[in-house]
Amino acid sequence: SAPGAGALDYARYSVPSDQAAQLDRIIADTVHCDDLYAWAKGNPDHTLDRQSQIPSELPQGLKNQMARLDDNEILKLDRTSLIMLCARTDSLDTEATDLEAIRTGLRNKRLESLAEGYLEQLRQEARITYP
Repeated sequence: SAPGAGALDYARYSVPSDQAAQLDRIIADTVHCDDLYAWAKGNPDHTLDRQSQIPSELPQGLKNQMARLDDNEILKLDRTSLIMLCARTDSLDTEATDLEAIRTGLRNKRLESLAEGYLEQLRQEARITYP
């Protein structure tokens, strides 16, 4: 079972009722929550609202719907709106955690690159002789 979330980061996206058909296209073309920003920027009459909340602060209906979603999964609420779960986090203070995760990831990539270079150098310098 999935661990309980301290906070839910989610986006709610709505289109005008005369553009309801476009919502299906948005759902099909959206992979990450950040993709919704591009749709909102290109369509000023669409509304995008991204929030982070503790599950207990959500209305019961929305809380039940969010419990079924995985990260970056979309649920169509009605003809003109959708909700997308961006992430489940330990707390509302995600900035420090995200920066530390980024630092660790960059450090690990750098170490991996150095290790691969060193191994390649050892391969180049190796002399194998058979008796």
